[in-house]
Amino acid sequence: MALTKNDILNGSDVGREVAFDRLGGSLMLYPLTEGQWAQVEDTQMSGFDFSLDSDELDMEAIDSEQSRAAIMAQLKPKVSFDLAAYQTGSALADAMAVAFSLSGSGEQWTPEEVQGMRPIGIIADIAKVVYEISGIQPDKIDVTGAMRESVARFHEEPRGAEDSGAGALGDEDPEPCAGPDPVAE
Repeated sequence: MALTKNDILNGSDVGREVAFDRLGGSLMLYPLTEGQWAQVEDTQMSGFDFSLDSDELDMEAIDSEQSRAAIMAQLKPKVSFDLAAYQTGSALADAMAVAFSLSGSGEQWTPEEVQGMRPIGIIADIAKVVYEISGIQPDKIDVTGAMRESVARFHEEPRGAEDSGAGALGDEDPEPCAGPDPVAE
């Protein structure tokens, strides 16, 4: 049987009651929608700036047969990271995910209300379950790991005869960030 538009849009209305001993009871949690996850993911990326430096791109040195490799050889990744912005964004992203999930029952929650929850660490615990029931893979939540993989993939791309990326970020394994993992228990 083919799904109707209504079936698809209402699919996220299936909640899941989850007990949280630290809260002394259970919560009805709902999976995130695509739009909600996009907002959470955007907030989660706070503190990261990833761009490609093309200021010195020599278009005349690129012939039509090797255009992709020639361009890749000249591009250099630029990554900046603001630890304080990352920590704030990561905590807000978890609070947003929890607020969206709790609001699925019809009672509206804001991230600010969620951030007022006690005990400390409960938001991360609830967010972990929300991500799980939403079908979000752990590597999508681990922003620092995803960023390292992105830089590594950039360096694995064909770069032509000479590799002008020597010394660029990603040539060696970076040290783990000191910030909290948004889903660590």
